[in-house]
Amino acid sequence: MLSLSISITPEAIGSIESDLAKTLYEVNPLHRVEALARGLGFSTYASMLAASKSSPGSTAVFDWKAADECLKTHGFTVPAEPFFVAIGRVAIQQLLVREAQLTTDGMGLNPLHRPLTGKREDRKEYAARFQRCREEFKGDHEVKQFLRALAFVTNIRRVETINRTLSSYRLKHNAERFSSTYPDGTRLGPDYVSNGALIAAAIHAGFQYWKHPGTTEVAFNMSRESIGTLYVETQEAEKRDKERRLAAGPGLASSKEHQPSAPL
Repeated sequence: MLSLSISITPEAIGSIESDLAKTLYEVNPLHRVEALARGLGFSTYASMLAASKSSPGSTAVFDWKAADECLKTHGFTVPAEPFFVAIGRVAIQQLLVREAQLTTDGMGLNPLHRPLTGKREDRKEYAARFQRCREEFKGDHEVKQFLRALAFVTNIRRVETINRTLSSYRLKHNAERFSSTYPDGTRLGPDYVSNGALIAAAIHAGFQYWKHPGTTEVAFNMSRESIGTLYVETQEAEKRDKERRLAAGPGLASSKEHQPSAPL
């Protein structure tokens, strides 16, 4: 399940509109923005714009079913992914404003190794790489990693205290192997998830975090039981998929089998 929310602002609406104009150019622009408004809980595009100006920062959760139904009434059938990528990009942009240290690496950056020269990265180089990693977070591939991680973490129960033995980097390996789809059934995962994408998704989902000193990793107030359940479900899904591929013949059998990380 993908529970994707954003703060409704003029900038957010403008960003989503710009994305959808590129990816869903075949859809009538008026119907496209109307579907966006319906998906974000507004009756019309005009009411969404008015709310973005009168109550900037109010939160809306995207409802794909409402957007899809709106488009179909006008004769358009489109995939869910363009909407989720456009809205996910805005969610990440808003997270980057709130979390000043968030990068694709995690909270901060991993050290840059230069084995050939042995030269250490200076402050100017670090600052440039830091900004570059934050900008890269807004790319399509990174947004999809965020969505993939979000589909995973929304299945984890929150607990009162942060377990400092939990590792976002270890957890991201489990998220990579989690089978997930967009609401229209299109495949989303399993696939690669960065440490930063996992952290961003967990914060977006409402988890609290604690940063491990000297690393880019964080710990969350996540239930170990929930994580263990997902681990078992992932193993079972991979086993079923392997059996299906073997039954279909060697041509569909994967040459490389992936195993989920052990429970945290």
